[in-house]
Amino acid sequence: MSKKEEKSMPKKGSNVKNQKKVPKKRVIPSLDEFGIAKRLFVANHERLRFQTDAQTLLAWDGTQYSRLPHVAEGLAKATIEKVEQEFAPGDIIVTLDGNEVPAKDFFKFLKKARTTGMIRKALWLMRLCEELHCKLADFNADQYVLNCENGLLNLKDGSLAPHSPDQLVTKLAPVRWNPKTKCPRWERFIKDITSDNPELAAYLQRLFGYCLSGSTQEEVMPILYGSGANGKSIFLARIRAILGPEYALTLGTNSILNSRFHGIRCDLRQLEGARVAFAIEVNKGHTLDEAVIKSITGGDQISARAMRENPVQFTPQAKILMAVNHLPGFVGNDRGIRRRLQVVPFLAEFDGSRRKEEIDAELDAESEGILAWAVTGFQQWLKEGLNPPQIVRDATEAYFTTNDHIAEFLEERTVRVSGEKTPVRMVFESYEGWARASGTQSVGLHRFSDLLRSKGFVQVRDNTTRFWADLVLRSVE
Repeated sequence: MSKKEEKSMPKKGSNVKNQKKVPKKRVIPSLDEFGIAKRLFVANHERLRFQTDAQTLLAWDGTQYSRLPHVAEGLAKATIEKVEQEFAPGDIIVTLDGNEVPAKDFFKFLKKARTTGMIRKALWLMRLCEELHCKLADFNADQYVLNCENGLLNLKDGSLAPHSPDQLVTKLAPVRWNPKTKCPRWERFIKDITSDNPELAAYLQRLFGYCLSGSTQEEVMPILYGSGANGKSIFLARIRAILGPEYALTLGTNSILNSRFHGIRCDLRQLEGARVAFAIEVNKGHTLDEAVIKSITGGDQISARAMRENPVQFTPQAKILMAVNHLPGFVGNDRGIRRRLQVVPFLAEFDGSRRKEEIDAELDAESEGILAWAVTGFQQWLKEGLNPPQIVRDATEAYFTTNDHIAEFLEERTVRVSGEKTPVRMVFESYEGWARASGTQSVGLHRFSDLLRSKGFVQVRDNTTRFWADLVLRSVE
């Protein structure tokens, strides 16, 4: 053994544990929320993002980015605890500006830094870090990726990638991807609710698969229609169960019905990043807001805001699915709205001897298989689109034939007479009276005028009065 090695060996009988550790010089940021924020950035910059347009800080929780405050606060507390473990009481602590800090003051500060108030101040300062800045549109941008419990599922080829903070997703489907699983109970259910119509069953599989994606290229709003126990609510419940409450949400029916409110909407803010929005049942006489439906289904940007939030713009990915016992009315009949609605009839009737809860429990056990079935439907949709079968096309055409409220009003209250004319205000008042009497929700004057023009009527002016040309009101007893 060399002399150098002998010197490095502890002396006989000495206690290694009791030997003093050599103090280390530690450089820290300032002892305030700015210092905490700097430390948080160094430790967590790959797991934090700040949406500048929505003014929201998001934190990675291992499977997705979360807006929930406790996730970011948890990251911050873990970082501070790690700092405490790294420092020893005898270390020489110096701030970035060269000032030495007594150890007792530093550890006293760390205790204060763990408080919720100090952490929230530091997290608020993280907004200033440009490296974390991003836009709302940067998240959930890949329309053909579904975030599952065991990874990121590529809907096109069925491949699975590990969760990663580099994939900016804020949604999670509460199901695992296993392409080998089957769902015989579900397939039997589909066969039952379609009355063994293979074309309708294949359409429902494509529709389910389409709902897994963020695409809205079909620009349609399916209306699942049928009275009684016919299976449509269970079908929608499965879509909700597979996608979960983050990808699939319930939209208040007032959001897509005619309203006199016009402006930036709070109710539509929740659509950001969602894949499906359910609108369940409407009262008789209510009419669809065709402008809102066209906007959501058309792939256009919309403006919306949450409570106490600045307005944001985003392009909805959600498909609106309606489930009704009574078909809603509409006031227009132009090609734009006609091509967006698909009426899906649920004609089977069940006696209700089996409780819905029992069926749901059986289908819950097949969740992985139902996801695999739906992904097959998505891949079929990629090849041929929704391609509604004849039974859907017939039901849709019948709906438009029998639910044109403006045509009904013109038929019941007016006569077309060449050379005659009636004041615009008088025709509109007659329409409002007809709507009240028939239990139909009316539209405003401007919308009503647009709809009459779409049916070929023309306004003319005589001095200060506007008239509808070639239109005469019937006498009402």
